[in-house]
Amino acid sequence: MEGPVVTPAGSVEAGGGADDPLGRPTIRLHGVALFNKADSYQLLARCRTRGIAVLGIEGFRLDGVERIPEMNYIADFSSVLAVADRAERVVRSIRYGEAFLALVPKEGVLLEFVLAEA
Repeated sequence: MEGPVVTPAGSVEAGGGADDPLGRPTIRLHGVALFNKADSYQLLARCRTRGIAVLGIEGFRLDGVERIPEMNYIADFSSVLAVADRAERVVRSIRYGEAFLALVPKEGVLLEFVLAEA
């Protein structure tokens, strides 16, 4: 699903680039990729395939072209960095991310991900 992109100037343009290895965000607001719940699951699947760990997720609601933090939807998984095995870091972070997404409403909350090569 290709979503609109809101640039720093506030204009809307086509979704993120097809050459992005992690896929297209639902929306890009002021240069920040934001994903709805469905697109977030797709992002996690791509992270799993590419060996990328999820260190954190932050939820937002949109008010026009402004992001409003959704304090009930913030997660920090940076503790996975202490796991010695690279593959296990990815597996754990994806599992934590999927458990977190299960708590997120289907609509109304957009998510920003903090990712790191494991």
